[in-house]
Amino acid sequence: MTQYSLQQLFTQFPPEMFGVKLPLYQHKALDAITACRTQKMGSHSQYCEQGHLCGVYYNSCRHRGCPQCQTVRREQWLADWSARLLDTQHHHWIFTCPHELLPLWRFNRAWFQGLLFNSVAETLKKLFADKQHLGVQAGFLLALHTWGRNLSDHPHIHCLMTHGGLDDTGKWQQPRRKSLLPVEVVKRLFRGKLIAQISAGLSKGELTLPNGQTSTSVNNLLNKLGRVKWQLYACKPYSHGFGVAKYLARYMSGGALKNHQIIKIKDGQVHFSYRDHRTKKMEKNRDSHS
Repeated sequence: MTQYSLQQLFTQFPPEMFGVKLPLYQHKALDAITACRTQKMGSHSQYCEQGHLCGVYYNSCRHRGCPQCQTVRREQWLADWSARLLDTQHHHWIFTCPHELLPLWRFNRAWFQGLLFNSVAETLKKLFADKQHLGVQAGFLLALHTWGRNLSDHPHIHCLMTHGGLDDTGKWQQPRRKSLLPVEVVKRLFRGKLIAQISAGLSKGELTLPNGQTSTSVNNLLNKLGRVKWQLYACKPYSHGFGVAKYLARYMSGGALKNHQIIKIKDGQVHFSYRDHRTKKMEKNRDSHS
């Protein structure tokens, strides 16, 4: 069976071949991945303790999107966060935003991802501190993913939370109710905070508007989204947080598409596999023009 790689894909089908214009950070990623462990990166020599030459190896690019360079980084990330996890039950929640906001996301990625983190963090801190719920300071880890498993744009925040927290006296408190926090309240508060921050950024002129959109049309969209339910996936609690941390580590670096997912490259199309998170089955997809 032929083994394919992103490096092979980017070398065989450069964006210029299809007249695709990419932002600078994507050009840098492509250049790094295609040059990784090749003559372009230069080389280094390894010697044994007796001073004998063991081998000469091409240098790695060390780009966070390169699948060849991320094993050590992922393992280090997992080790660091595993050491911080408390010995208690943990919850894994996933915060998403409506697909109608994707155009704004695409034109304001760095700005938008800051809003996502702030909105989730402020929502959780406020509700955990509320004595009506727990009145504690809980521990949580937030991780941003920007794509779905089928490589569609899908910005969302994974949240790993402790089952409880420290009250004002430093004593550990756990929820007496079945749920950690009321999910519907969390959804509404998160929705309100994110919409309010987008609206504030719009009024300050901080947003780059997509083609065909105006401040009025964006405000109308925000008003519409403020009246509909948003999705929040609240998984059942786990006995420990290591399993979720291990899952998150796989996606912290190395890019959206891994080498082992590529089935074939033919006629300017990439065929790849992914596991559907709803059905748990392996699916196949193809992306035209690489």
